[in-house]
This record gives sequence, C-alpha cells and structure tokens, in this order.
Amino acid sequence: RQGGAMLLLALQWVPLSGGKGRQTALDRHKLLVRILSYLGNHCAKHGDAAPLFGAWEKIKESGAAPKDNVLSTFLYVLTSGGAGGHGAAGDVEGGREAGGADIPQEIAAFHDVLFRPTEKTVSLRVKAFVNKGDAKGAEELLGLMPDDSKSGDLKLRTYLPILELYCRQGDLPSAISLYKRMRDSPGVIFEAENYSMLIAAVAENGFFRADAEPIEGAAE
Repeated sequence: RQGGAMLLLALQWVPLSGGKGRQTALDRHKLLVRILSYLGNHCAKHGDAAPLFGAWEKIKESGAAPKDNVLSTFLYVLTSGGAGGHGAAGDVEGGREAGGADIPQEIAAFHDVLFRPTEKTVSLRVKAFVNKGDAKGAEELLGLMPDDSKSGDLKLRTYLPILELYCRQGDLPSAISLYKRMRDSPGVIFEAENYSMLIAAVAENGFFRADAEPIEGAAE
C-alpha cells in the first residue's frame, strides 16, 4: 500500500504546465502515462483500489490519455478489488467516492471514447443508466459493441439489469423485445430465475387474464 501512495504522490507532482515547446508537453504526458501504468499494475497486484481515485482525478485534471490496457487495469481493480482482494480503502466503497461519484462508470465512458468498447465497459455503463431508471438509454448502449469477435459477446450480466428494469416498470413489450435479442445472442446463457422473473412480470401486469390484450410483439 505504501508503494501505491508513493506512486500517487509522484503522479501529483507532475506539473500540468510549464516549460517551453511542444516537446516539453509531450514529455510531461509520457511521464504521466508511465506513472499511471505503474500505479495500475501495483494496485492490481496488491488489491488496493484507493490510490486510483486520486489518479483518476489527475487524469481528468491533466487531460492525459492513458493506454487502453491502463484503463482496463483501473476498471479491474475498482470493480474486483484486484489480485490481493483488499478492495477499496478508506472512504472508497463499491467503486464510489465519499461524494457518490461512480468512478468505474466514468472510466468506462472515457475508455469507450478513446478505444473500442468492450463487454466490460458497456456492462458498467448499462448499470449506471439502470440505476437512474433509464432502461431505454441503457439498451441503446448495447449497440456500442462492435459486430465482431474482438470485443467479446455481450453476456447475461450486461442484458439482465435492463430486462429486470423493464419488468419492474411494467414495460412488457420492451422486455419481450429484449428477451428475444438476448435469446439470439451467443454470449447469453439463461438461468431458471430469469424465465421466472419474466413470467411473473407478465402475470403481475394482467396479461394472463382471459380478456387481456396480447403483449405487443410477443407473437412475432
């Protein structure tokens, strides 16, 4: 943990401006990116997420553009606690700062602006939209995934929060439409409780009554 604190201190000491010429600015950026890489690897090895919150603030303050693998390492540590399993420390809990900022979601969005979206980053961003009650916005994010095998297939964990929200909101046409999309996705493996949830939502919204109108799109 002391190593992480020292790297974070070194990061804070990198000036955001000063010197003359483009080369000086480029050298400063290279130094920032290098320290960020060292810090990410250290935190992953020791399972200490706390220094990454300060590092993320430095990234936003400086406008630095870390490499794809550095941001991926940050996300790994912040969402899993890293290899050491200590997780976040101090005022850090569940990937959030004391003020409530969802840092993993911010990093995921930042990553997807600079690099190809991945199943991991899309999943994190979907959860942020779901937490706001925006199921449609969350579903739109699914379209960010490139249609190839390099980024990986979307998994149940990415779709399920949206399906659950549609069911809670009673939006059965959207739930059925998403279910069909999930059924056709090679990365999705349904579990028994997923079917139970969908059937329960149909029943709770009265669609099993004899006089109920068919669910829009269900018969297609």
